[in-house]
Amino acid sequence: MKPQVLYEIKDAEAEAQRTIDEAQTQKQNMIEDAKRQAMVIIEEAKKEAKKIEDEMNASAELELANIRKDILNRGEKQIFEIRQKAQKKKAEALEYILEEFKREAHV
Repeated sequence: MKPQVLYEIKDAEAEAQRTIDEAQTQKQNMIEDAKRQAMVIIEEAKKEAKKIEDEMNASAELELANIRKDILNRGEKQIFEIRQKAQKKKAEALEYILEEFKREAHV
């Protein structure tokens, strides 16, 4: 083989190796870029999830506050009704005792 052909083969091999090295570097850079983009996407998703969680918690807390308020209002209404009935029964009991006392006194 002629030395010129050998040089051409070596040049072609060196060029091929440079092309392979460049491709490897590009591949590595693309992988690193993809990892960075994935981390950004993950962080954004975490922030969005936290925002949704906070909104849901606020909504649930408001709903619980409304339920508590409703329960308290119903309880207060029941207490008022029970007191009204108790006062009426107390008045009826006093009336009954007075009537019994009068009846006993007249016997």
